[in-house]
Amino acid sequence: MKSNTLKDLLSRAGYDYSSYSGRGMYGGHCVAVSTDETPYRLVADMVGAATPEELDELVPVLRGTRTDNMGMQVVVYWPSVKCEDADDREEDE
Repeated sequence: MKSNTLKDLLSRAGYDYSSYSGRGMYGGHCVAVSTDETPYRLVADMVGAATPEELDELVPVLRGTRTDNMGMQVVVYWPSVKCEDADDREEDE
């Protein structure tokens, strides 16, 4: 799945995305969401917002979902969906 497709899907599901470099990514950046919700709720919201065409691409992405605990919030991220650079979110606005 292309990063723009995932970003659009996250926006339709009601989430703000960002760029994130998680464990084992060696400086690479991917699409991520910081949320107070459980990762299960986020995934359900994404599936609910996806078009039938997007679901075929979304399922493999969701299988690679990872999380990091950031205190009060959880960062949910998808290492297979790369961001071009660390400032990806700011450039889209």
